Amino acid sequence: MTSLLSFTPTTEQEIALERLLVFLNGDDDVFVLKGSAGTGKTSLLSAVTKWLKKEGKEFVLAAPTGRAAQIISRKTGFSASTLHRVLYTPEALDNGSIKLMRKPIEGTSPTLFIIDESSMLSDEIESADALFLANKSLLSDFLEYIKACNKENKVLFVGDAFQLPPVNSPESVALNAGYLMDKFDLSCQTVELREVMRQKEGSYILDNATKLRDAIVLHQSMPSLSYKRNFASTDDAVRAYQFLYDKYGAEEVTFIANANKDVHALNIAVRKVMDRQGRALNPSELVVCNQTWYEEEQSIFSGESGIVLECSNEETYCDLRFADADIVFKNPNGSERLVSTKVFLDTLDTERGTLDWEKERILRADRASKNKKYRKEPVPWNDEYVGAMKLRYGYALTCHKAQGGEWKYVIIHPKFFRQDFRWIYTALTRASQEVITFRNK
Repeated sequence: MTSLLSFTPTTEQEIALERLLVFLNGDDDVFVLKGSAGTGKTSLLSAVTKWLKKEGKEFVLAAPTGRAAQIISRKTGFSASTLHRVLYTPEALDNGSIKLMRKPIEGTSPTLFIIDESSMLSDEIESADALFLANKSLLSDFLEYIKACNKENKVLFVGDAFQLPPVNSPESVALNAGYLMDKFDLSCQTVELREVMRQKEGSYILDNATKLRDAIVLHQSMPSLSYKRNFASTDDAVRAYQFLYDKYGAEEVTFIANANKDVHALNIAVRKVMDRQGRALNPSELVVCNQTWYEEEQSIFSGESGIVLECSNEETYCDLRFADADIVFKNPNGSERLVSTKVFLDTLDTERGTLDWEKERILRADRASKNKKYRKEPVPWNDEYVGAMKLRYGYALTCHKAQGGEWKYVIIHPKFFRQDFRWIYTALTRASQEVITFRNK
């Protein structure tokens, strides 16, 4: 495998590849490859996928989010998917909820499932949204499913244990070999990369990340971090965002903030400086799907970002505001997907991108009385109003929403918990070229 690298590997990386080769030809179920920023995880993963292709071995490349899948697909040159698309199809229930059903078990030849950004993978049942139901955690469903398809299937979990763990979880359990062995009775190997690659020496972003990593390991106080630009005010940062957005595009710059209220305030400030406040949604508006959206033939998962092409026919119905929108989302392989749907405009005005539950209940009752198809089978895609997409503006993100993503320029809101090392570590390592901050004035 070392011959497939574009550089001379470190001794640590050579050992990791040797152990990976033993794993691929052996009987163990899981291999955990973890390491902090700059240690070469992605480079090794690229070599592994090339070797698998060369040897004619079956593999599936996936990640917890669409944004993360796009990045690993771009960096390896192989198509990637989200774990949800690997595992589930939506099924309508009589009470109007949607249950995420595991796809039918299909016998396959032995396959290696490679999951990048595995620090985000949770073993908690997702319960934030009562509309979409699941019986088991994503991690449990995934491991059970692949072993049911073929007992010889293997998993390679790749990730950075210094990033934020999943929401409501104290650790990144998919990167904990002991947890995987004890909970799921799987044989597991693990390698942790610690040495920062020589090619990236001198990067202040990497220097910051390494300082934070060492502070976490050694239980030290917050280290002194360096930024190339530290603006005097929020207004200056917003103007810098506008300049970078106009020059490089929506995919190369983002704000990251700790609190939803700060995300919302930054989104409003960006729209103001871009002169987009006249309408709720404008052509070229950057948006994020804030709750998983389904039609019978397609789905957009929470956290996926898109660009509005057109927005028309604004109306108020049941004390809620709607519009018809054409939005372009990107598939994990980088291709574009056009979604034409009704959208809720009210979610754009809230800090968390949600609706008042009582108003939503009234809407569902009203549509059930007027829409025979929805009354008979009360699932969102059977009614254009109930099934409208819930959006937030996408110029600023929380750190959890940004996790797994990468931008050239990341502007970090200065208001965060100073001892939350993993938060700032995750935020600043989203940048590939420059991290910017500002004073909150």
